Amino acid sequence: MLADVNKTSRRRYLVFSANVAQTPDQIKAVSEGVVSWFRSYPEDKVIQRASRKLERSKQRLRQEGEWQ
Repeated sequence: MLADVNKTSRRRYLVFSANVAQTPDQIKAVSEGVVSWFRSYPEDKVIQRASRKLERSKQRLRQEGEWQ
């Protein structure tokens, strides 16, 4: 049961982090966590949505010339 709570907590943290990440460093850090999660749970739709959010954030930074 504790493992389920930890899994849910980590998942929520990743989604929250993806939603608030604005700088390149924040986006890179959250992206690493998302990739790690996908290795264990490739079918997770919520994390897929968070991943798409990170990609949109990267695109926005690229357009603004802030992504290095």
